[in-house]
Amino acid sequence: ARKEEKKKAKEEEKRKKEEEKKRKEDERVAAQNAKTTGPSCTLHNFMEHNFANLFIQSETKTDRKWTNVSELNASMKDQQIWVRARVHNSRKQGNKLCFLTLRQDVATVQAVAFGQEIA
Repeated sequence: ARKEEKKKAKEEEKRKKEEEKKRKEDERVAAQNAKTTGPSCTLHNFMEHNFANLFIQSETKTDRKWTNVSELNASMKDQQIWVRARVHNSRKQGNKLCFLTLRQDVATVQAVAFGQEIA
């Protein structure tokens, strides 16, 4: 009877470890997915987000002044500008730094992203 109790206790412990392992794996996968999916964004709250998955539509006007990549020059250094471009290439450098090549038509520009959640 004592052997059976030990065996049951061991099986219960093994089952708990497996459940904990599965829970941790699920949390890790969810965290990884959260890094790459972006926030939930609508036409009503898009100004609150730096990036999101949202179709570009002309329903709402903003005060943003868009700059063409081909018009960028050295005089704009240290200014905050808005560009609409696609990521042509990305290169991770270390844990917190990423270099992006942004392309608009035939013009390209290099951008730097810095932060904790660089994937």
